Amino acid sequence: MVAAVAVLLYFPIPADALFGDSCDFLPEAPKPGWVNNPAWSGAPGLYYGAGEADKRKTEQEQKELSRKKALESLSQKIRVQVQSVLTHEVKSSSTGTREKFEQVVELRSEKRVDEVLRGVKDEDVWLDREKCVLHTLVSISRESVESTGKFSAMARLFEEVKKRSAPRRVQLDLATNALALLEEIDFRYVPEEAGKEHFRRELGKELERVNAEMKENASRTVVAVLTSENAPPALAEKVGDRIRGIVPRSERMMGVCEPLETCLRSAGDDSYGRLVTLKVGKSEEQSGLGGYKGTLRVEATQYDLKSGTVLQGPVAASAQVISWEPDKLDWERALNKIVESGKLSFLTNGKEAGK
Repeated sequence: MVAAVAVLLYFPIPADALFGDSCDFLPEAPKPGWVNNPAWSGAPGLYYGAGEADKRKTEQEQKELSRKKALESLSQKIRVQVQSVLTHEVKSSSTGTREKFEQVVELRSEKRVDEVLRGVKDEDVWLDREKCVLHTLVSISRESVESTGKFSAMARLFEEVKKRSAPRRVQLDLATNALALLEEIDFRYVPEEAGKEHFRRELGKELERVNAEMKENASRTVVAVLTSENAPPALAEKVGDRIRGIVPRSERMMGVCEPLETCLRSAGDDSYGRLVTLKVGKSEEQSGLGGYKGTLRVEATQYDLKSGTVLQGPVAASAQVISWEPDKLDWERALNKIVESGKLSFLTNGKEAGK
């Protein structure tokens, strides 16, 4: 009986042979002019992005990576163009507001740019068989980019208006510019479900609100603490609130406002009819008997913002309080004495601003 002997012969097979060593999944073609050529311009009216990817585990993975890099390249070019559109299109109708617009747009436009790749076309692909590098070319129309830029500007300005944190005149400029940009947008190129009529209606509501608030403020007075000499912020704020309480139809400008030009501009930007500025100061001294005397001083000036003139002031008033301990000096009592003295009674004339 002859025993059968099985012989297993082992020949190592390269992995590339198992997974495809060849790089021929695309037809052989001459190298296009756009490959690795930043100076290539292409057809007028289009922006291009080119990307490339080395060999991957699968052809599909290589194709996806190459296209992703092409889109990233295109996105960078769009970002620059959109930023240019925002800077040039957003204009101001009042002094000092343009910088505000540009800051608003610049800080908030980046996120939107990567969402605007609607209408991108796959223009061409080329496979470098020798190196197995896949090149991809994509494009998007200039009309799409410009409409996207204007939409981004309009949307960001609209957001600022809705926050209601900017002065009314700035809000008015923001809304007016947003409405003007809206009319220039071709919504066929914009990835936005809401149409032009929706934004036109919403911006119209904001304009109506701002105009109504500006009209209301024209008959009101805003009270601002201009400076405080040796007076802690809490005391200065308390003085501002107390004086505001005796001024008819008034509001408080929060915080300390200085210099004077800033107070005037801020009050004017909110369309107030009048401004009352307060300078607050306090001092303490010890008497020979060991007690303490505190003096509170308030100086008030009233401005007519429409005419840019001083209506009255500066008028100064002061009051004193005493205590055996410096931290027990009753500054609120001193403030009440100033108000009750009548020296600042010109602030309580009852007349509306602008009358």
